[in-house]
Amino acid sequence: LAEAIGYPASYISRVERGEQLPSQALGQALDGYFNTGGLFVDLVCMAQETLIATYSQAFIAQESRSARIEVFASSLVPGLFQTPAYARELMITGLPAALMTEVEHRVQIRMDRQKVFDRDPPPHVWAVMDEAALKRPTADHNTMADQLRHLLRRAEEAHTQVQVVPFGQAFHPFLGGSLT
Repeated sequence: LAEAIGYPASYISRVERGEQLPSQALGQALDGYFNTGGLFVDLVCMAQETLIATYSQAFIAQESRSARIEVFASSLVPGLFQTPAYARELMITGLPAALMTEVEHRVQIRMDRQKVFDRDPPPHVWAVMDEAALKRPTADHNTMADQLRHLLRRAEEAHTQVQVVPFGQAFHPFLGGSLT
């Protein structure tokens, strides 16, 4: 099978043993090889959805159909505006060692959420974040620099509004939390 679909046998073996989630590309290759009409891709999607807390799954499903999304983040750049490198560093920092094999899948799920911007018309997104989200450094200086450039590009889009609560604001009701 590995030779027929062009994937390493070790990768397929890890997927079969449940040690690693399959990629969308592997699901497509398996569907093509077995002529299963999208079954494997559907299974990959289901497996990836299990990585998201149950309470968040309904929210993410609604987010993809929303006409307007409003988000407040106190100390991080909101997920809809994160770059892969920023999301990856954030997840590596917060995940227990046992889940490290899932980092790339979790990053991909977060990036897939951003497809909402590709809709015609895209939803209006209003993001308010605390100044701390912009000033908190990442381990790699380039990661944060790229993240800030990406945020600026998003902020220039007609359907996106980004606001920053300055440190001078002092305490506010959402300090230390987020709301979407």
